[in-house]
Amino acid sequence: MFDPFVGSGTTAVVAKKLGRKFIGIEKEKEYVATAIKRLEMAEEDNNIQGYVDGVFLDRNMVNLLTLNS
Repeated sequence: MFDPFVGSGTTAVVAKKLGRKFIGIEKEKEYVATAIKRLEMAEEDNNIQGYVDGVFLDRNMVNLLTLNS
């Protein structure tokens, strides 16, 4: 996966949690720092909100599951 505008790193974090390889570019130092911190946190917690049994659930479905838990 290639992300030419990493920003805060959301795409990179999800790729990492899914075990995929990724390359990202970001020119703003503040965003680089945020993305690195989020990637480090992803090493400790590989859960992805809305991702269940290999399927990304619709945002509304995630809310329903949360309410019913």
